[in-house]
Amino acid sequence: MPDIGPITAARVAIVPTFSKQFILRFAISLLLTSADADVILTFAPSVFSALFNAPILRAAFVILILGLIASLARMWFLTFRDRP
Repeated sequence: MPDIGPITAARVAIVPTFSKQFILRFAISLLLTSADADVILTFAPSVFSALFNAPILRAAFVILILGLIASLARMWFLTFRDRP
């Protein structure tokens, strides 16, 4: 019988892939961020000019915008926390 050497396995490159859940969360985060930014940039100047004599309403609007930014930051944090 002929002497046959051992067969060596070819190396496999490990390519990281994103899960479907991560891609879905990323797409939703991107969509909501762009929609919220569009709403803020569209309506904030008119709200601030209309509420020039109402500082309490202006402060309430600023607090609402800060809450929106905080919820977006939390959503992005949760999206990237579970990234592979």
